[in-house]
Formats: sequence, C-alpha cells, structure tokens
Amino acid sequence: SSYEDTTRGLVFIIDEYLSQLKALGKYDETTIIITADHSDNMSHPQPIYFIKQKNEHHDTMQVSNAPISHSDFQGTVAEIITQKKNTLNRKSIWDIKEDSIRKRVLQGETWDGIKNTFFYVEYEGEQEELVDQLRNEGIIE
Repeated sequence: SSYEDTTRGLVFIIDEYLSQLKALGKYDETTIIITADHSDNMSHPQPIYFIKQKNEHHDTMQVSNAPISHSDFQGTVAEIITQKKNTLNRKSIWDIKEDSIRKRVLQGETWDGIKNTFFYVEYEGEQEELVDQLRNEGIIE
C-alpha cells in the first residue's frame, strides 16, 4: 500500500483502540504510550512520543521540545509503573528539561537503490543541526 494508505490505516487502528477503551469505561484509568521504532525520514530523525497517563486530562495536546530519545523509554515506563524516579538508574522523559542541550545518538541506514549505508552519529542540539551534519558527512543528500 502507499505511505498515505498505511498512515490512514495506522491512525484508524489507534482511533478504534482508543474508542473501545472509552466504550468500556477504561480510557481514563489507562496509561497510553504511542511511539515508533523509527522516524519517517531524515529531515525529522527523532521519533515522537504521545503519552496520556492514567487520569490525565487536557483540553489541548501538550507539547514539549525537551531533547528526549528512545534511550529514555525504559526509565519513563519504569517511572509510570512504580511511581518512583530513576527506577533502573535511568532517566525518564520528565527528567529532561525543555530547551536543554544533550548528547543523543542516531543510528540507522540509508538506501540509495544500490546499497545500504549504515551510520552512527552522536550529536547535541537541534534536529536541524543533525540533518546538516548528516548532509555534510555525505550520509544523506
């Protein structure tokens, strides 16, 4: 299927699941985490988290620009489950301050139609700076 059809299908599945939780009266008492194992392209290399905690309510979506990464996932889930900080000696996404500068890692591969190029990049700062770095190193065009 096309990228658009796949995206529509994924959104449909999530919407259906959330609707069923609401119909069963379980939505409010449920913590929901939606994330991805990768991002959609190299112009937005860090995947996002959507998290709704148990009994959490907002009129609008809350957005953070804290430089979180998948390495924070285990600490986040452990904190939600145990209600304690630094469980497993790992930070959660709530330990990362807005606008902070933090070393993160991006690893993956690109495909040019002929061969895969595998990469591992450590970076600090904004995603745009990372994209510029990947272009300068010839990893992406």
